[in-house]
Amino acid sequence: MVKFKRGPNLPIGLTGVKRMLEKKNADGEYVYTFKVMGDEYIIRGKDDPQYMQEIATFIETEIQSVAKSNPKLNRTQVSVLTALRIADELHKLRKEYRYLEELLEQAK
Repeated sequence: MVKFKRGPNLPIGLTGVKRMLEKKNADGEYVYTFKVMGDEYIIRGKDDPQYMQEIATFIETEIQSVAKSNPKLNRTQVSVLTALRIADELHKLRKEYRYLEELLEQAK
């Protein structure tokens, strides 16, 4: 479950990934709090804190890249373009994975 808290309207930039807080709740889930583009996010899950830090850093790095290459875009546009970039990469990797699975099946 993702909860969103609106943070101050800060300019796009690497703002809060460096300070991610985590703790365990009564259900044994971690509760992570981190900032991306100036907005604070609270994420609950059982994933390792190190992994969640990597994900938060990856997202912020991708956002930063899109924002730098398109400085006239607003926050929503940067977010959508970042999502498209990540979705494109995921789709291509899934396609490659299926192809490699087929090769492995044929090799058996």
